[in-house]
Formats: sequence, structure tokens, C-alpha cells
Amino acid sequence: MLTVPDKRCTFDVHRPLSKIDHLLMHFHEQTRYPSLEHIIEFHRYAVEHESGRKVDLAEAYNHAISNYESGEADAHCNVWDDATFRDQFQTLSDINLLGDLVMTAFEPTPEGFNEFTVFFEKR
Repeated sequence: MLTVPDKRCTFDVHRPLSKIDHLLMHFHEQTRYPSLEHIIEFHRYAVEHESGRKVDLAEAYNHAISNYESGEADAHCNVWDDATFRDQFQTLSDINLLGDLVMTAFEPTPEGFNEFTVFFEKR
């Protein structure tokens, strides 16, 4: 079971949706740690959402380098709304990239909440 933040209800609201091409790149590269790109984007949007202050690129870059090199980088690397997540993961399943996992249930983001829920089972 996964509970996933719905970008429409979080500080990710103005970030672009993750594209399936991006997911495939991370799958192929076996990415296990946020990239500088993820940290920069996350930082810029989160600070602006929380404070109303635009973050210039130099500040975001310096923050990202420090956060990345800490070994404990913290960023939302992918951003979805409920429908986009469901569609992308159904596509990944259809092309056999989820291995033996199958999406068995999906609960859209309930009114007043900021996450949707997805259930997977092994085949």
C-alpha cells in the first residue's frame, strides 16, 4: 500500500507533473537518490509556496549542492495528481515494468485530504 501526496493539495501545486519518460529514465538508471535537478526544483517551489519569496537560481543551486552532498537529500522527486499516477503506473504495468506487482485498488484523493492511496499485490 502506498499513500502518495497529490500535488494539487501540497506545496508541489505549481510544479510540473512527472512525465513517464522521466520515470523510465530513473528505472533504467536504478536511481536511489535525489538528483540536483530534483533538489533545485523542489527547493524553489517549496520556499515560494511557504514564504511567497521567489528563490533565485544561485541560491537554489547552493542549497541543492549542500543538501545533495549531505548524503541525506530530501526532496519530492516525482510529482503527481491521482489520475496521472494511476495512468502512468497502469502503463508501466501494461509494458511489464512492475515485475510481479499489480495494482489491485486505487483510492483517489478524498475531499479535504492531500494524498491518494494505491494498493499493489504480487502476482
